Amino acid sequence: MAPELLRRKLRERDDGVAARSPMSFFAVDVYAFAMLAYCLLEAKQPFSQDVSRRRGIADALSRQTDEAVMAEICDVGLRPQWGETVDTDLRDLMSRCWADDPGARPGFADICDAMMPKSARRAVRDAPQITLCSATSKGRRKTQEDAVFQWQISPHAAVLAVFDGHNGHAVADFGAECLEREFMTGRLQQALLDVRGANPARHLLDELSRRIGRAPPALAEGTGAAATIIVVSPTHIHCAHLGDCDAVLYRKPHEGGEGGSLVARQLTEPHRPGTARERARLEAMPDHAVIDRETRMQDDGIAYPFGPFRVYRVTEDGAKRGGLAVSRALGNLGLRPAVSSEPEAISVARTSQNDVCVVLGSDGLWDVAGVDEIAMWLTESPGDGRSHALTAAAGLLDMALQKGSQDNVSAGVIWL
Repeated sequence: MAPELLRRKLRERDDGVAARSPMSFFAVDVYAFAMLAYCLLEAKQPFSQDVSRRRGIADALSRQTDEAVMAEICDVGLRPQWGETVDTDLRDLMSRCWADDPGARPGFADICDAMMPKSARRAVRDAPQITLCSATSKGRRKTQEDAVFQWQISPHAAVLAVFDGHNGHAVADFGAECLEREFMTGRLQQALLDVRGANPARHLLDELSRRIGRAPPALAEGTGAAATIIVVSPTHIHCAHLGDCDAVLYRKPHEGGEGGSLVARQLTEPHRPGTARERARLEAMPDHAVIDRETRMQDDGIAYPFGPFRVYRVTEDGAKRGGLAVSRALGNLGLRPAVSSEPEAISVARTSQNDVCVVLGSDGLWDVAGVDEIAMWLTESPGDGRSHALTAAAGLLDMALQKGSQDNVSAGVIWL
């Protein structure tokens, strides 16, 4: 327990009144983290020798002994003693976390940086700074079912997400708002900066699916959203997606090259029931899913297939339910397992000399603007694009609307 908490506890005991003085709980957590690290590294409880030395065989005096140790922690700076087997730099770092002054303790960002392997630390230092922007518009639709989220974790790391709702905006809004709450509290930022971990974009998407599953059924029983999350770390571009919000990495045509159109690398493949992979997955569960198209009656009195292929869940009585143009999505709990919540993920190493930007958009953008067309638009942008970074996403929205998009349109750009 941190000294400031112990002092408050002792003061409350002596005064008989609950203390209300302000306190930095982040600093308290840093102190507790260092104590936990001590237990793991030394394989023993902190202060165990001090308590044993004071107790001897008089267990009846244990309470007085514990309070004596608490007093020494607060009054004379008693701290656990490190052995010789623990790395010196690590010992010094953990000892700084035990500073009596909460303001003198390092933050978790500093701790992560200090504990990072030297090779990874060098990669962070050498990574170019990034800029991101996003924009969304209901376009020609009566309602807005898209939502976007962006967060700059550090000069070298960021998160960008686009949610394209269907049958309502509830799930799209839930996803964006949930991410905002988590990043505002700081619970996710350091985990996503861990360059040694698994794909953090997939982690976020899986966590959103779990939270939607625990929410009241009214949230996502009949509604859902396509979702794509991009996490850029100092060394990698991580992407995870459900549905058809596509992401494309644009690079210079050769190492450090100038001039010429940008080269596009698709980071996502749309989850639509008409694609070969998704059709094979759905056809493997004939008792649960069926692929079909809507029909529209023509002047000759015959109903002809119309629009894209759609996925339907087969109910126990053999009826078809649903009819989504995407075969994977957040939410849509009433259409499982036909509509899957299993995301696909990819991680791509960053190349500082080649990478230009990542463009992420809803189908309202990509249905009217091709990958190569956007590459040309980026190439012809004045300068290197960074001077227009904050307006690039709005420019893509204007392009989509001018080209006649009939859907909600959302776009985000991460300049690398």
